[in-house]
Amino acid sequence: MKKFTIAISLILMTMLIGLSAYSQHILCVDRDGSAYSTSFTDVWPKFQGALEANGYTYTYYEVLEPELSGPDATAMAEHDLVVFFTGETWSGGGTMHIDDEFNLLLYLSVSSGKLFLSAQDYLWDRYPDAGVFEPGDFPLDVLGLEEVSQDMWFVGYPDTMAVYGAPGSFADGMVFGIQDVYTTEKEGLWIDHMIQHKGTNALNFRVPGTDSIAAYQYETEVYRSIFSTISFGGIIDTNIRTEFMNKAVSWLLGTTGAVEITSKEKLDILVYPNPARDHVKIGMLDKMNEVKIFNNTGQVVYQKNVEDSKIDVNISSLKTGMYVVQARTAKGMATERFLKE
Repeated sequence: MKKFTIAISLILMTMLIGLSAYSQHILCVDRDGSAYSTSFTDVWPKFQGALEANGYTYTYYEVLEPELSGPDATAMAEHDLVVFFTGETWSGGGTMHIDDEFNLLLYLSVSSGKLFLSAQDYLWDRYPDAGVFEPGDFPLDVLGLEEVSQDMWFVGYPDTMAVYGAPGSFADGMVFGIQDVYTTEKEGLWIDHMIQHKGTNALNFRVPGTDSIAAYQYETEVYRSIFSTISFGGIIDTNIRTEFMNKAVSWLLGTTGAVEITSKEKLDILVYPNPARDHVKIGMLDKMNEVKIFNNTGQVVYQKNVEDSKIDVNISSLKTGMYVVQARTAKGMATERFLKE
């Protein structure tokens, strides 16, 4: 009986370790700017502390120059969840490179990815005039954000402000304070108001309720995401940061609090935007050797030999209508249709 009990215990431990490992394949992408400027505060220790306090294992990727993009979609696909965060880099594409947007789209849609985006001033950096987002804009197409009022709330140092977890969200019942953690000058936190989105309210700023949305969770048939313009690093209490990270990761991975994501066959190839006017980006997780575009009569209107997993094609000269993209890889062919407006 003793040996049997030990054997069962070992089996259970092995199962638990396996389940734990599955839930801890996290990739952390650091775009807070501290790698290339001493003027920018390093907020990675805030994330690192919360991840390690929860016992998660992770891979850390720091963007070393503002003009560089982060990891590509193939690297992201090796992980079950991506934590992508920004800091004070509020201009010049410092918060998110245009290639980052496409790589995140490719990762989420092709790999059924999960994204925790803590991105103060990302919208101001990439979409300073928004407003209302249009088809072809990453915040709408991928994050489900339809309308925002930027810099709606200001938290000046040493002020603290209260944040409330919205009912029915992963953060339901949480109440915590935030404070400016950036720069020696303490320029303050600028919080965006998510006026309209396709997801579920997650964080309310200053007062509980649906009229002060500063973060939301978004679920499609393929992927899940959490988008917050309240910087995770601004959460004052260490224990709250740990709890918040645990609740966010648990919801994203579908281990608690919500129905599992409906299964759907993964895409082989991504063409974005679709419909398109002037340019389309074509991407796969595998390296493409050749890309062709056919019109509705089967004529080849574009052909290029490539050695990359993504390509940008100028389609401004093509007539309005339906087209087929064909990409050849070492594993075979993949096709996808798109509409040229």
